Amino acid sequence: MSAGGPERIQIVPDDYHTEHVGVTPDGLQVFATSELFEVVGVRQMRFFAAAFVWNAQGEFERLEVRDVSRESVSPPGQGVASDEDMVETLLSELGGIELTPISVAPFAAEWEGITFGFVYLNEDGYERVELHPGNGIAFSEPWDGYGYDT
Repeated sequence: MSAGGPERIQIVPDDYHTEHVGVTPDGLQVFATSELFEVVGVRQMRFFAAAFVWNAQGEFERLEVRDVSRESVSPPGQGVASDEDMVETLLSELGGIELTPISVAPFAAEWEGITFGFVYLNEDGYERVELHPGNGIAFSEPWDGYGYDT
């Protein structure tokens, strides 16, 4: 491990928070989720679906984000896609994925002024890589993806 955190973390697909983890037909490594959020005010939040994309060597390549925030009440008769539908759309745009563990570099990227990524933090000796925005999950040593904090 380098002084700035692990060079790679492994993310393993499961049935909870990492269910959309794998490799595209052309070898890109992908983590997709709709469990991202940002607090913007008192009782105000924005919600996002995103696909984090790394190349075959695990270097960050790009970020695909969709704002899935919506008013609490949709107009009558208006269908609204679910957050999970948006994740499936993102994955489809990438050609789909084969569910498999991935080994990728932590990173941070900005989208509309919001930090997205798998961000390395070391506070008082507690090293971790957190999913942002929202810090829904955090990986720590041994960085093998089989255990993460929520």
